[in-house]
Amino acid sequence: MAAIPEAAEPPVDRAAAILAARCASCHGAQAPAGGVRADTPAALLGVQHGVRWVTPGHLDESRLFEVVGSTSPTPRHRLTEAEVEILRAWISSAGR
Repeated sequence: MAAIPEAAEPPVDRAAAILAARCASCHGAQAPAGGVRADTPAALLGVQHGVRWVTPGHLDESRLFEVVGSTSPTPRHRLTEAEVEILRAWISSAGR
């Protein structure tokens, strides 16, 4: 498992490290699972398949948080509580 990024890093950098380490293998640019890219913060800030995955500053409008905050496709891919908290901080910080 990848190391948790340092708290001193900006939320977007911490989120990018988690996405690269935990999501890119299945949701990368080449052949993203379900057609959803989740390998970089920038990929998640747009609309994919009619879904806004990240609405900066609004957890309740961010599908990404709904997915990672509850369950993921399989237990093997589930994020740790610390990783979920980092993504929560990134989305809450207006995506910065």
